[in-house]
Amino acid sequence: MVVRMRGPLWLRAIPLVVLALLLPACGTNRPPVACSASGQELEQAEASRLEQRLACLIINHPEQQRPEMHYHPAMGEIARRRALDMAENGYYRGDEEIPAHVDGDGYGPDHYLCEAGYRPDVYCRDNPFENTVESIATSYTFGAPRLREADVAAGAWYASADHRSHILGEAAYFRDSAWYGIGHAEGKYYDAEQDFVFTQNMWVFIAAQQPDEPEAGTDHGL
Repeated sequence: MVVRMRGPLWLRAIPLVVLALLLPACGTNRPPVACSASGQELEQAEASRLEQRLACLIINHPEQQRPEMHYHPAMGEIARRRALDMAENGYYRGDEEIPAHVDGDGYGPDHYLCEAGYRPDVYCRDNPFENTVESIATSYTFGAPRLREADVAAGAWYASADHRSHILGEAAYFRDSAWYGIGHAEGKYYDAEQDFVFTQNMWVFIAAQQPDEPEAGTDHGL
């Protein structure tokens, strides 16, 4: 049966206009245009669409304890570089030989914040393994290929009490660490012991205390 609409042309066009407005919101993989308290647009940040999606999930989580969050380019670059290193070199195991969060050069994430000049008074430490800023989701632990989806990575963190406390700022120390960066990378890693090539998706979330000059490089934040 064909339903013929009657009435003026402008009235008949209304359903088409409404449909056109609704369609862009229907894509499940499309992140919100803006997801911070400041309302700044995600596309202005130097982050991939997947990283933007994860940022929105974290910022918009109903139990997020941080009153506001600010993207910092230096932390975004560090997170992305570490994610790529893990994906391609498979160093994240969490075993005795290579501790979790420590790269092939023997450094944890705090070292790289210090090296970048980010709050040396807080993050320059004697222990090169130190990690007080980073959460990792790895398909080596959680299973590939679904971990490519930001929603799956976020869910893996929320299911772990320690990671959840960090991601959502449930502990006071993490709640005060409202400047962040997110990195995602996909790479292939050959495991000689198992004679197998792993496709690894790595996610890194770094949250740190306010920088010395909070206005520097953050006007395009999330």
